[in-house]
Amino acid sequence: MSDLRVDFETLRSSAETAKVIKAAFDDLASRVGDSRDCWGHSGIADAMHTFGTNWRYHRTILSEEIQATGDKLEKCLEVFQEADQALASSTPSTSSGGQQGPR
Repeated sequence: MSDLRVDFETLRSSAETAKVIKAAFDDLASRVGDSRDCWGHSGIADAMHTFGTNWRYHRTILSEEIQATGDKLEKCLEVFQEADQALASSTPSTSSGGQQGPR
């Protein structure tokens, strides 16, 4: 039988990183403005406007996916910690001479 090893700190760190990424990603919306004047050509300005509009839509979807990933990482951490605690509390004590009961 093989052992499952879970690195709680990596799960915790990954969940926190997902929050940071989402916050930075969501902040991109505040950096998008009307840039029509900077392009100098109406065709380029129109293309960039179309790109910006599409990007706004897809950024929203990606932001939701980043949030969902972070939530799943947090839930995974919670479940593994609960399982670890349950297994630890069900393990026979080894303080009586280091011998465990039958397995």
